[in-house]
Amino acid sequence: MFADRNIVFDKITINRQNTLNTDREFYYVMLSTKNNRYKVAKWLNRKGDKLFSNDEITEGDLFEQTYQTCEGDGSCFPQVYEDGTTRMWGCGGDVKCYIGDKVDANCKSAKSILDL
Repeated sequence: MFADRNIVFDKITINRQNTLNTDREFYYVMLSTKNNRYKVAKWLNRKGDKLFSNDEITEGDLFEQTYQTCEGDGSCFPQVYEDGTTRMWGCGGDVKCYIGDKVDANCKSAKSILDL
């Protein structure tokens, strides 16, 4: 998504918010640019008062290993939508964008998995 641009991420934050449809609290780490146009997020698990990232590549949906990238204005930021036991990353708060092929032209989204 950023291959043709020289993007400099200058901020890293730990964020707490709620899933779009189930209102369940979750945490993620996010890299962002100074103007917040570009953001990269990764899910964090919580155990007690500790947060940690699951980087183990195993069979399954690999949701926790996915890096969610968002490019857009102030309303374009990482979100999680839950459908039963399935979690999905996306960008922006419109639930319709998580179902089918609907996209928001002002908010580009990409998912990546890094196998290091």
